[in-house]
Amino acid sequence: MANVKTLERIQQLREYKKNEIAQEVRRAAMFLHMEEKNLGLMETELNENIIALDKKKIAPATSIHEITLFYDYIDTMYRKIDGQKVIINKIAMELAAKERELLEAFKDVKVIETLKDKIVNEEKKRQSTLEQKTMDYLYLSRMPKA
Repeated sequence: MANVKTLERIQQLREYKKNEIAQEVRRAAMFLHMEEKNLGLMETELNENIIALDKKKIAPATSIHEITLFYDYIDTMYRKIDGQKVIINKIAMELAAKERELLEAFKDVKVIETLKDKIVNEEKKRQSTLEQKTMDYLYLSRMPKA
């Protein structure tokens, strides 16, 4: 039974580790969602500025300097969006790694659980066999000798 108690302690530790990893996965998923939302806002702002630039091009009283400012800003927005996509890809890769780690933690817990159940069943079987042998011995020792 000492093995079972040891396995229970190991299982508790693995469960704790699994829960910690699950929290990390949730945090990474929230962070990814937040960064994707920021990307969406950047893309919306870019589209609004492109539309505004198109309107400025048509307007008769627009200076070249003003249009140049729009182009520079739009170029900067494209760079920021590209940078945000790189950040999102990095976070997505980290999230995938944490999800794999979580899967491994689930497997570890399941292995320990299975091993513990196996030991308990073997102990029950051994105890049952021992009881049966004792009962057989008692029965045979009480039988009259012929």
